[in-house]
Amino acid sequence: LFETILVLREGRRFYMGPSTCLFQHLGDFGVLCPPDTNPADHVMFLIQTNSPEQLDELEKKLNAATAPYTPPRTGLQADSKKTCRVASTTRDAAAVHTQLFFLVDREFQAVIRDKTGLVSAIATPLFLNLLFAV
Repeated sequence: LFETILVLREGRRFYMGPSTCLFQHLGDFGVLCPPDTNPADHVMFLIQTNSPEQLDELEKKLNAATAPYTPPRTGLQADSKKTCRVASTTRDAAAVHTQLFFLVDREFQAVIRDKTGLVSAIATPLFLNLLFAV
């Protein structure tokens, strides 16, 4: 769908290049996208959960791997020297229950990570019930 993507981290370029190459480059550096995972969600999760030092190192490697990349202008073909191996995109879609399981798991992890929101979602109704129930 997108030919070129730009991923920013703290206002800096984390990755810019062909969308088909991002996960090849990440895989080359030991960061694999799990099966049945949305690639965009995986990149956002990676940026949110890794330490700044790990991300700085990965950012340097990605920028070194894609440094000569310039996006093609509209109507022009990309430079043939900058091609990547693309994994086969023809695979069976995950079953509905598998998708539902991963969606619920992701949302549960987001609730657990947001401890302030979790505490306020429990404490506010309890406090209001105690205050107005008497």
